Order: sequence, then C-alpha cells, then structure tokens
Amino acid sequence: MQICRDGRQSIAALSAGDADGFVAGYADNAVYMFNNGDSLAGKAAIAEYWKRRK
Repeated sequence: MQICRDGRQSIAALSAGDADGFVAGYADNAVYMFNNGDSLAGKAAIAEYWKRRK
C-alpha cells in the first residue's frame, strides 16, 4: 500500500535526521499536532522544528 510505504519512508528520513525528507509528502499548509495540544503550522515550520531537534 502506498500510504504504508510513504509512512515508512517518512519515519526513516526522520530517523536519519533528514527533516526535509520527513516533510516531503506534507502539504505546504500542513498542521502538525502534538499530543500535549501544541501544534506547528506550515510545512516549513514543521521541517525547521525537526531540524532543530537533531
């Protein structure tokens, strides 16, 4: 299934420290929701967050 393959690729990219690869399939206006209620708005903001988390 495509969605499973996309998910595996996304997690593999994040695990390798590749934030741009992690968000490659995200829409420009994506919203990333954390379980504590915080969120990130926009593909660029999501990628920047994960780049800083390295």
